[in-house]
Amino acid sequence: MESSQFPELQRLPIDEIQRLLDDETALLEFFGTLPQVKDMQARRETLAKEVEDQARRNMDKKPEYERKRQELARTYEQLTSIRQNFDQLVQRQADLSETYSPQMILTQLRIAGNDVDEDAERIAESFLSGSLPVDDFVSQFMETKKLSHTRHAKVEKLSGRIEGRW
Repeated sequence: MESSQFPELQRLPIDEIQRLLDDETALLEFFGTLPQVKDMQARRETLAKEVEDQARRNMDKKPEYERKRQELARTYEQLTSIRQNFDQLVQRQADLSETYSPQMILTQLRIAGNDVDEDAERIAESFLSGSLPVDDFVSQFMETKKLSHTRHAKVEKLSGRIEGRW
């Protein structure tokens, strides 16, 4: 220890210093009277009081903290629910977009056109086999062929638009 930190030690006779070194209680009492130690103890007490005050203030805020935490948990649950709903809607929109895409509509229109062509062939076969009278054949066959031509025209028109020809 430097004597400049504890000038009080410089004023003590050697035998008193030796006595302090030999008697721990006396040494502690002596250091307890030093202004530096008193200042440190006062600062420690002040800090302890400040920590205690801060702890009280924190405890006073605990109900508000708990309320905010619960509010955050509810908000998070709502967000999760909204996000799930959003994801479902996005998936539904994607499904509908695929269902109503020009390519899908064209495919369905081609299938419908082929179905009508098959209906026209069945009507013709029924007529040729004699199970369908001429008047019924003419009206059914004409209606079916008209629908077939309409659908095939739509297929051509949509194909052209999809391929960028029109």
